[in-house]
Amino acid sequence: MIGWLILAAFLFILCGCLIVAEMIIPSFGLISIASLACLGGGLFIFHNYDLIGTGVIVAAIIVPITLFIAYKRFPQSKAGKAVILDAEIKEPGQGIPDVDFLKSLLGKKGITISTMRPVGKCEIDGKKIECVAEQGFVNKGVEMEVIRVDGSQVTVREIKKQD
Repeated sequence: MIGWLILAAFLFILCGCLIVAEMIIPSFGLISIASLACLGGGLFIFHNYDLIGTGVIVAAIIVPITLFIAYKRFPQSKAGKAVILDAEIKEPGQGIPDVDFLKSLLGKKGITISTMRPVGKCEIDGKKIECVAEQGFVNKGVEMEVIRVDGSQVTVREIKKQD
């Protein structure tokens, strides 16, 4: 009898783990069905020993504890590190800069550090900023000037060299 009840507790733990897996792996509900089967199997074992009330209480304790442990441990696991972004944006020039910073760039000159088709990266005042070219395609290494800032969109114009 004890062996079967341990198996039922294991099925409850497996149920919690499968719920976590369902959040990560797209399975169209198949993992959820397996999770419900584990829960039902564990409750069935308790039912066979006329302990269904105890089984429900044990499931109500074990499954949430398993979920809690899995969610706490997942970010430190190899799989968790592969799918969770852990870097914080600390420097104002990274990520999406604030609007005041972008407006301060109006009229400043910079250079394209990537090909702009028409969106690309420019370096302006030592900061890498995503910009939109005023006119289509611009090669890398071309000098540009900021002509417009709309929200977080910075529009630049190629500075034509006088020959």
